[in-house]
Amino acid sequence: MIAPRQNILAVIAVVLGAIGLSLSAYTFRQIAESENIHRTRAETLHQLCGLRDRATNDRAALALMESMAAHGPPDFEAAAGKILPDIKPVIEELNAEPLTGGWSRKQITIAFDNASLSDTGRLVEYVENQRPPWRLIACEFSAAAAGRGPVKLTFETIAR
Repeated sequence: MIAPRQNILAVIAVVLGAIGLSLSAYTFRQIAESENIHRTRAETLHQLCGLRDRATNDRAALALMESMAAHGPPDFEAAAGKILPDIKPVIEELNAEPLTGGWSRKQITIAFDNASLSDTGRLVEYVENQRPPWRLIACEFSAAAAGRGPVKLTFETIAR
């Protein structure tokens, strides 16, 4: 016969074993949840690093644009007159779209009735080399004669 003291010790051992098993199961669940939390935080940190890098690039671009803002827009009519002296351009300012911090995206269209396509290329190069730079966003060419024809160029820039 087992002594009552041994019975009590056996019951205590079984209870402690059950507690140990339940704590182990709880710990394994907590590890899985912690892994998910750490994975989510690592993804968030990776996204934040990308946003930080983008913000750094944006600040550098803004500083560059602000340093060039004093130059103002180029005189498109004078530039067209130098490069294409025999043709009068039709210059039309399109809508200006407001951006942040007093900046806006501006668009301009320059149209010629009968321009040399090679001279038009020189005009595009001139306009894109201005500070702040203008970017060609659309062009329409129609063939009228060898190497000549109606041309319509649309440029855009960011300016104050």
